[in-house]
Amino acid sequence: MKPLISCTNVCKRIRQFYLDGIEFSLEPGYILGVIGRNGAGKSTLMQLILGGYYMDAVRSRQLIDEDMRGSYKQGRLELRSPLSDKRITPVEGDIVIDGFSMRYHPSEAKQRMAYVLSDCPFSMVMSGLDNARLYGTCYDRWQQEQFLNKCGEFGLDVNLPLKKYNKGQRILYQLAFAIACNAKLYIMDEPVSNLDVSYRQLILDTMQELVEGGDKSVIYVTHLLEDLEQVGDYILWLEEGQQVLFGEKEELLNSYRILTGTSKQFRYVEQAKPDAFLSVEYQPHASQGLVKGTGEDLPLILDSRRPTLEELLVFYHAYYKNQKAKLVWEEENEKPHKTGKRYQLDGNEKDKGSYQEKRVHFESPFD
Repeated sequence: MKPLISCTNVCKRIRQFYLDGIEFSLEPGYILGVIGRNGAGKSTLMQLILGGYYMDAVRSRQLIDEDMRGSYKQGRLELRSPLSDKRITPVEGDIVIDGFSMRYHPSEAKQRMAYVLSDCPFSMVMSGLDNARLYGTCYDRWQQEQFLNKCGEFGLDVNLPLKKYNKGQRILYQLAFAIACNAKLYIMDEPVSNLDVSYRQLILDTMQELVEGGDKSVIYVTHLLEDLEQVGDYILWLEEGQQVLFGEKEELLNSYRILTGTSKQFRYVEQAKPDAFLSVEYQPHASQGLVKGTGEDLPLILDSRRPTLEELLVFYHAYYKNQKAKLVWEEENEKPHKTGKRYQLDGNEKDKGSYQEKRVHFESPFD
């Protein structure tokens, strides 16, 4: 089946943050959960998908707005806004929405997307109906009657200004508007954060209804991993701008096991097989460790069960932290020592200015 969205080697630098090599595709009829810690690049990726940043087509077509001025520095184009004076680097790679590239056909691609954000983007002083009449004209397949029916279903008074809505009602208003756009891809960027159980469950149920027809998909960004246990089909995991994994949720969880035993048992296994565990959490009475596979090849038989998404994330963070500390230690021990006016590394002399900063890519345990 043709993917509804595909990202190919998408890279984006924003000041010191670098989103690097994001690559995935999603077919119609599924919910993709995007997870990761704060600052991992989730919101940046959603902005890229929604067209919030310039693509490289700006450089090739010379389509720079009159209020922007371009300058070539070190072989790449940088755009500088006279209002914010912030550097904006073009996006590498490509994002294709329902067959339309965000690079070459952004208008057609955006017509096939709708979104729900944690912060309402509509005017707070205008009524719900006036907002819909104004912004609904931006979508070719906008249905006013469908919007009003959905607002009635959600119990929203469209004659009130949005500032009179509570947070949950503003999210439901965005959801009703997105559904009335009759889009193919729905972006949900942390819509249920800080909402009570009733609003949260209603939004999750609506997301599942959207994909039941098999012709639409949802990208759901959240920190609430229990929600993805309930509605998620695929998982995209980001860490410090890098893609840790993309895959089917059930297949991922079935590929790992949480083992439970005493600290003495775990230390015995680690001595016999140092790379047995990806990460271990030692406790006085019962320790736990994460392994890839079933763990049947270990020298001891330990209690085993399938991890939850939250447990997998916690254990991986410990693994990632250990890997990062190991790389830092290796870099510290491999630093060149000074010999006169030159530096020496592994017996090979180098000029002081010949060293270049390199971005470290951490090995994923899911490969």
